[in-house]
Amino acid sequence: MKVGLDSLLPFAVGADRADVVHGAWRAHRLPAAMEERYLQQDQDDKFRIRFSCGSCVRLRFVSDTRRVRIGLRYGFEARAVYRGALRVDGGEVAFGPETRSETWDEVIFEQPTATKRLFDLWLPHLCQADLLGMEVDDRCTFEPAPALPLRWLAYGDSITQGMTATLPTRTVIARCALALNAAVQNVALGSAMLDNWLADTLPSGPYDLVSIAYGTNDHHKGAPSEVFQENARRLLAALTKKRPDCPILLLTPLTWANHPEANSIGLTMDDYRRALAPLAGEFQQVRLVHGDRLLPDDEQWFVDQVHPNDRGFALYAENLLPRLEAALGR
Repeated sequence: MKVGLDSLLPFAVGADRADVVHGAWRAHRLPAAMEERYLQQDQDDKFRIRFSCGSCVRLRFVSDTRRVRIGLRYGFEARAVYRGALRVDGGEVAFGPETRSETWDEVIFEQPTATKRLFDLWLPHLCQADLLGMEVDDRCTFEPAPALPLRWLAYGDSITQGMTATLPTRTVIARCALALNAAVQNVALGSAMLDNWLADTLPSGPYDLVSIAYGTNDHHKGAPSEVFQENARRLLAALTKKRPDCPILLLTPLTWANHPEANSIGLTMDDYRRALAPLAGEFQQVRLVHGDRLLPDDEQWFVDQVHPNDRGFALYAENLLPRLEAALGR
């Protein structure tokens, strides 16, 4: 039985919206207004490429099908990482090609008997992977999984987006989301800065938890620390106005391994960290998290001094999770 592509949105987690484009289902994780603002400052398509990636977009369903087959069509890529992950009743298998392919089609799950299970299908997170089709058994049960109890809105740059984890479930956000049993709308974008217009493009959906993690690109591109602080204040004000009771974790810039140098305007990463510190006292529900305490200043945890490797993401998640749980009162 082929699953109707135009009926998949109720199964989707982490998507702001979705449509069918040239015969394939495409999820959009960023609000349209946010996409438009990034395109206005996009000189080399880097933002379009990154927001086309399906970071934290999942299809969750309950079914007694004996097999699941999917087809993918690949488009833009931020990194040459094309694999997704299927979790079935907590177990996990990877799917998809190891190298670039225009399309890919295979059975990703089989079981001998028609046993009802919970499927959690994570789309590739660092490339555009539109769903060409999904097939399950004829006459099987196939329905959306129960809604996850926690809705998390995650802001940030390439690290929050998940570069360069080898699977979508190995990023820091995915690891914490699975531990918290949370649905995440990940609006992070590689190369993104803490822009002042972020406050004007909030997602329309509800959320129970927010995290904000910028600073590496702001330092690299020489943003004044007072501008960085004011843009953070403006985003926090907009978020708290919309949800006055929602906890917000404000992460100071993360570790940039072995990089103590000042930027083009003479500021170090610590200057950007200090710029955020006063904001926790201005907003009651904001908790400051010292990003440089979440990962050691040691290149063994990184791919390239900035982006964690799989081991680095695991350690980052291990250290971030207690802060998230504390903010939620757990």
